[in-house]
Amino acid sequence: MQSNALVSNTSVDEATDSQFDQGGVLEKEEAHEATMAARAAKGGCKSEIKRERDVVLQPAAVADIDKEHEKKPAKMRTQWTNKDLPLSSHHLHVWQQKVVPRIIDWSATLADPFGSNNHLNFKDVIAQEWIRFFGNLQESMQYEGQSIKRVDHPAIYRVAMSAMRTYRSEIRKYTMACMDNLWLQEDMKQYDTVEHPCDWVQDMLTSFRFLYEFPDKMENCGAFHGQLIIEVFAFHINMVFTAMSQQNGGNYGDPAGAMALTCAAVRRALTLWKLGFNSLQAASMSSNGRQGAKNTPDSFKDDPWDKWDNIFAHTEITIKKKGLTMAAQLEQATGGINSDNRTKLLPSADDIDLSD
Repeated sequence: MQSNALVSNTSVDEATDSQFDQGGVLEKEEAHEATMAARAAKGGCKSEIKRERDVVLQPAAVADIDKEHEKKPAKMRTQWTNKDLPLSSHHLHVWQQKVVPRIIDWSATLADPFGSNNHLNFKDVIAQEWIRFFGNLQESMQYEGQSIKRVDHPAIYRVAMSAMRTYRSEIRKYTMACMDNLWLQEDMKQYDTVEHPCDWVQDMLTSFRFLYEFPDKMENCGAFHGQLIIEVFAFHINMVFTAMSQQNGGNYGDPAGAMALTCAAVRRALTLWKLGFNSLQAASMSSNGRQGAKNTPDSFKDDPWDKWDNIFAHTEITIKKKGLTMAAQLEQATGGINSDNRTKLLPSADDIDLSD
């Protein structure tokens, strides 16, 4: 059986510090040095002089050397926009009004609403929706002198990522607008001083009372039916219902992630109002952090996630009341919006561009 030990062909004279010799390498090196010294004393100097004469000095091409080792500037990051997508203007409208909302609808089902861009299935979902709506386009195309699949064009993934960030940004902005307008309602005008809004906000943040429609009740308090929760959630539904018809592929499931994002956005807005005024607006600067939300079907035991019918019913009322773009036309099969007919809500022609 062949040994796994390393075998060195290097002679003792050629040994280096990096080589290990079981026979005492220090002694051998000392003997070798003594031999070389004796040879030098007998005329080795002449050979050294000869070697020096053999060396030819030539002017170095310093400019060429510098150019060879010159540090190349970092490549500028490309800012992809809708214009970079391999689509015509007609197809671009389909991207904005169908593909992007469907990607948002998929992300709305995730437990972590902020991690969609890093999700393992993100690229696959984009490719699936691309093929669904643009499968009739030529499959291959030229990109930077090479033939690639159209669906693999780098702009598609980057623009989709940008759309997701824009979506979350729009949710935050709309939540702050709802919070600012809250004090204009008749039943909230009693809080007309800085102290009173401060007390109300603190009360809502205590034990997450803002989540409930009836926070003072011990039972049937209506989790996820809080006024701000429903208003912001309706904004999300208004965005995605454009593309959730069965003709477009149906929805991806109950939007637990969107509800989690809604709750996080409302909590953030309330926190920014803890002093009795919009501290974000007053400071003219963005918040330093984001509240992650990873709710599950069992997050709130008194009203688990399986009561989506009630949540959607309240959302429908808010959509009508707020005058959002969705036309709430239902087939009254069970007297409310349930998992079978909730996708039959028909949006109007007005849509929100989330792609850029």
